[in-house]
Amino acid sequence: ANLEDFVEVFFSRATLDVAGAWARIGFENRTSVTLAEFEQGTLRLGFLGDCQLLFSGLDLSGRGRVMRCDLELLPSLSAAFVRASAGQVSILRRWVAEEIGSIEVLLTRLGLSGCGGGHGGGDTCG
Repeated sequence: ANLEDFVEVFFSRATLDVAGAWARIGFENRTSVTLAEFEQGTLRLGFLGDCQLLFSGLDLSGRGRVMRCDLELLPSLSAAFVRASAGQVSILRRWVAEEIGSIEVLLTRLGLSGCGGGHGGGDTCG
């Protein structure tokens, strides 16, 4: 729940990108922050959870600093982010259907047909 609460606060106000959220904390000109700085920034956002626990989980280098790039994983780990971005995905799906016809056609036009997807073709993207 601590991570979910943080992600909900971090990506609030429809800012669904890490750079924008990082700037809202007040770190726009920084690439990394200490625990004390992280606590101050997250309090400014209104996060009331366990900052120390969150910081230790986000400190991927183990050097006592959280880097902006450490936060790039948050969206994929969080159900809150998925909920927040659901409207945007819906808009994209509608646009693809109206303008292009199908996701398969879009992927082909982008040169991505046969990539990943696990369709048994054995194709990979590289």
